[in-house]
Amino acid sequence: MNRTGLLIALSLALVIGLLFGIYPELDLKLAALFYDPVAKTFPLKFNTLAAIARDGAMWISWGLALPAIAGRGKALIMRAWEFGAPLDRGQWGIREPKPDAPEVEPDILLVPLLAFDRAGHRLGYGAGYYDMTIHRLRGLKPVTAVGVAFAAQEVPKIPTTPRDERLDLVLTEREIIDLRA
Repeated sequence: MNRTGLLIALSLALVIGLLFGIYPELDLKLAALFYDPVAKTFPLKFNTLAAIARDGAMWISWGLALPAIAGRGKALIMRAWEFGAPLDRGQWGIREPKPDAPEVEPDILLVPLLAFDRAGHRLGYGAGYYDMTIHRLRGLKPVTAVGVAFAAQEVPKIPTTPRDERLDLVLTEREIIDLRA
């Protein structure tokens, strides 16, 4: 698994653990960023965390989905995907699951961002795809939107519009910021 895949897997493991209370006794910081390249290992707590997440995935019954662009002004289509499955080049050359991959409605979304604030607002990349997607999914069921960022991307206040959707959590290399309260 490459570094990007590993960071995605770790983020998912941490979010699932936090949401389902699987391992409240463990330090829930992003241990992935403390990987020891000389020893080629993670801290002991992270190894435990990874094992719990791996084993717990069997009873949590979760899968991975990737977004596909449906068209300008439309919510993203989330398609089931697993590591190693082929990807097509979509709009702007972004890799996405093949059109025949099943459409899914995820419970947890890892959301990209340029900046975020402690009120749960984010600055995206300008087209509103994730805001439309979060809005559509939240109209169907409870959905947890998780921003993935570096701590340096935090700003005091993000300007908002009525169509902006709030994040529930933000994962950084320093902390997990719970914005649900």
